[in-house]
Amino acid sequence: GTITTDLSSLVDDADADPTNEYNTSVVLNGTDLEVTDAGGIITTDLSSLVDDADADPANELQDLSINATSDSILISNGLGIPAGGIPLSAVDTDEQNLDSATLTGTNLTVYIENGSSAGVDLGPLQDADWFVEGGGDVATSINQNIYTNGFVGIGNNAPGLTLDIAGDIAFRETASNTTTSPITNFAAGTLNTSFYTFNGQVSDFTINTIAQPSDGKVLVLQNATSFNMTLINESASAIGVAIRTMTGSDLTLTGQSTVTLIYSASENRWIVLAFQDETTLDADAQTLTLTNDNQLSISNGNTVTMVDADSTNELQTLIVDRITDSLYISGTSGDTLMGIDLNDVITCVIPPQNLTYANLIGDTLEIDIEGGDSVRVDLSSLGSNDLDDAYDQGGPGVGRIIQADSGPVEIIGGDGIMVSTNGVGIGTPIPNIPNGTSVMYYSPTKGAFRAGGTANNRWDDASVGLFSWAGGSNSLASAPYTFAWGNGGSASAENAISLGAANTVFGLSSIALGTNNQIGGSQSVILGTNNRIDEFNTVILGPDNYARRRGSIIIGEENTTNGNFEYVIGADNIVSRTNGIVVGFNNVSASEFGVIIGSDNSTSNLSRSSYVLGNNMDLRGSSEVGLGQFNNINVPFSQLWDVRDRLFTIGNGQNAGTRSNAMTILKSGNVGLGNTTEGQSPPNLLTLDNGAADPLKINNLVTDNTLSQVLVIDANGVVHAMDISSISPTVPGGANTPNGLGVADINTLQQTIQQQQGQIDALIQQNQDLLFRLEQLELGNNPTNP
Repeated sequence: GTITTDLSSLVDDADADPTNEYNTSVVLNGTDLEVTDAGGIITTDLSSLVDDADADPANELQDLSINATSDSILISNGLGIPAGGIPLSAVDTDEQNLDSATLTGTNLTVYIENGSSAGVDLGPLQDADWFVEGGGDVATSINQNIYTNGFVGIGNNAPGLTLDIAGDIAFRETASNTTTSPITNFAAGTLNTSFYTFNGQVSDFTINTIAQPSDGKVLVLQNATSFNMTLINESASAIGVAIRTMTGSDLTLTGQSTVTLIYSASENRWIVLAFQDETTLDADAQTLTLTNDNQLSISNGNTVTMVDADSTNELQTLIVDRITDSLYISGTSGDTLMGIDLNDVITCVIPPQNLTYANLIGDTLEIDIEGGDSVRVDLSSLGSNDLDDAYDQGGPGVGRIIQADSGPVEIIGGDGIMVSTNGVGIGTPIPNIPNGTSVMYYSPTKGAFRAGGTANNRWDDASVGLFSWAGGSNSLASAPYTFAWGNGGSASAENAISLGAANTVFGLSSIALGTNNQIGGSQSVILGTNNRIDEFNTVILGPDNYARRRGSIIIGEENTTNGNFEYVIGADNIVSRTNGIVVGFNNVSASEFGVIIGSDNSTSNLSRSSYVLGNNMDLRGSSEVGLGQFNNINVPFSQLWDVRDRLFTIGNGQNAGTRSNAMTILKSGNVGLGNTTEGQSPPNLLTLDNGAADPLKINNLVTDNTLSQVLVIDANGVVHAMDISSISPTVPGGANTPNGLGVADINTLQQTIQQQQGQIDALIQQNQDLLFRLEQLELGNNPTNP
């Protein structure tokens, strides 16, 4: 039978949207066929269809076909229908146009009519001579620190000058300076700013000189306070760069003011270009006033009447007339003006097409589309990946220069360089560096830095410590937080530092500075050459020293410490016991807690607390003090306290063959003076024995002749104190004769004689008085005397 569907409801696509006529659903609901699109549901009753009575399912099948010549739709064994103006000749041709193509960085995106876009990375076209700092990506953006030898355009793709900017320039402001003293070598000259504001001044202030920047820097200074700012013309200060005010004198700007300067490297001067203060501002200030919403007036001037104060009557409205498929704009009175017929933009629905192939051949990109012709794009204009070429790509600049020509790469700019990573341990390790290669790199996975050259795989990733630094030639920093710089040095313990050549530091937090030093202990320091420390907390300053135990300090050369906590200053000294101190040359201290100051001295390794000051002294007892030179050598009775051993020795020998003591004090308190056996080992409290008949002389003794005791020497040479009265001196008659006198009698006799002498003196005086009187009498009895 025949199935008829009413298509009268179908109209042309009046809304210029070719997508809302797509069928979104086809459903058989009972005997009804329901077809749904954006306009609704079209239902076809299929109930008239009857069962296939002849059991042949094929003779009811019919084929639909398109007659492109007559633009008709045909069905086999039936009548065809016209397409109703639809150009069927274009159906199934898959003709689509490429809409556009955009290039973002090195990514080319191609858009196709009614189809999906496709992208291709054109990075391989670029000559990968340079990469993004800190990674392996090639440089593609001017936001990277790059340089060009040609002209640079910012917002301008056809620069005609070295730097050609189409747009605004903003100077970053640095503010606040509260100094009241004259400013010399003002830091704004080298700060990362061209606009500096003084907003904290509390009095007038002066600028003598400004710090030296790169040639051509422009600096704007703004005084936002009410105090005066003075620029000194041609300041004689030796610090910073002088200012040339161009007036021949100092420039004082009153109150709030600005001054613009530029630095000239050829003249080494900051040149004042312009300035303005409260005295130079335009005094003819005027005010604009709006009255009644339509009267605009200017003070001391005229008034202008505005047309009206309605801000809405200039607005117009776009109107779409769906009956005529036209677009109109309303007039000022609501009437419609010229319209646009939208039927001209109605297009028929064409099945989408896909991009099927994209291939990069040299500088040419070939793109194929499904059912259409391929397109080739010449990409040679992209240039290479050299830093110079990358900087030429256009876009917003950041005021940096990377000069990458035939000479060394130069990075020019005031902001410095920052390498940022995603964190330690994240990313790809630096590849192993071939031995003998000169290189500088930063490892983001280790947070480590290397610069110079290496051998023996010392800069391979496995030999690089976390957060370590190494530089120079063949330096190794293999532990965390280490620093090795110089030639062939190594820092292989955490926090270790090696500076110099061939130093080996494998003690925690130890430092070696110099050449061929070795530190095996922690928290130790060496400064010098050919030194060695075996244990911790030790310091060596000088060459060829060796500290075997902990806690020692050596200053000098060719010294050796074998015990703990030993201190040496000098040369060729050896300290063997704990807590020894030696200052001087060629001393050997074997005394525990001993001290030696001088040269060629020695103490016994069995002794404790020996102290030496002099040269060629040799002490072998404990708690013994020696001064002088070439003392008499004594073997102690004990290294403990023994009163027979020496406590204090003054040596006065001339050489090793004539050792002697000037004074010896034993621990018993006995004192010996002299270079004899008893003088050096005094058996008495005081022994004077020089081995010769040297007299004992005591000068300046005061006596009153009343002493009752005297010193006497017995047959053994021992001095005794005796009572004077017990001593009987001999007289010519022989000892113990009747006319002999005792010492006591002599004293009494002397006193008696002194008394008699006084009486005799008195008698003599009396006789002289009598003689004088007699003479007077004789003169009075003489008749011839007038």
